Amino acid sequence: MFSPTDSAEEAKKQGQPIISSFHGFFSLGGLSGVGLGGLLLSQGLNPIVHVLSVSIFMFAATLIVTRRLLPKDEQVVPKASPFVLPAGPLRALAALAFLVLLAEGAVMDWSSVYMKTTLQTGVGLATAGYAAFSLMMAVGRLSGDRLVFRLGAVSMTRITALVAASGLAVAMLIPHPLFAVIGFGLVGFGLSNLTPVLFSAAGKTPGVTPGIGISAVATAGYFGFLAGPPVIGLIAELVSLPVALGLVAVAIFFVSFFARLTESAATNQSLTNEGCCNELT
Repeated sequence: MFSPTDSAEEAKKQGQPIISSFHGFFSLGGLSGVGLGGLLLSQGLNPIVHVLSVSIFMFAATLIVTRRLLPKDEQVVPKASPFVLPAGPLRALAALAFLVLLAEGAVMDWSSVYMKTTLQTGVGLATAGYAAFSLMMAVGRLSGDRLVFRLGAVSMTRITALVAASGLAVAMLIPHPLFAVIGFGLVGFGLSNLTPVLFSAAGKTPGVTPGIGISAVATAGYFGFLAGPPVIGLIAELVSLPVALGLVAVAIFFVSFFARLTESAATNQSLTNEGCCNELT
């Protein structure tokens, strides 16, 4: 009988990437949430009722899916501090992950605000930018494993970073709802596989257990995810929201110049477990 474990093991044996597909379902959740949320809010649903209903549904769904989780990996790894800082090649990957997830968090939190306040759209249409972002991110991630397998991590990183930067530039430079929706959609497709590729490269770093490598880079990435929205808000307060989001486009463009790091991290043989991370005790 088919099982997720068998599928993952078969893909591993064939050397096929699978991480983008897993991230794709995260994007499908975001798309479903913003689509349903925008529809209900446009119909006048009380936001408190909306949030409580979603919370109850997610609690029930969590109880159900916990029975279907993959079995625990029995591989024994050395005991280490639960807090690590990336070092060596992981430090460079962490910096890129910080920029990529900063951009993702900024678009998730500010695209609807940009549509409503800068472009003066209604509440329902204001969610269209993030809906397009989530839709194209889901499309990109569900097809990303095949694209990475064919193009390679370096080309994939370089091309998609340029697509994301160009899309955000279009959304900011052409102040029209249609172009904004198209632009945010391009951002979603462009960013969709950058995080999976960076996490995958971290997990393949020689001499480092995949869990430690990924967690070190993910820590930096999700710090950017959390820091991005308030930083964008501060810059928007000082200058304007289009300028603030324009700086995010520059940051994504910057990532394309360092696409080679996704390959160098996986081929660098000098890193050991002791040198991968700085422990925080």
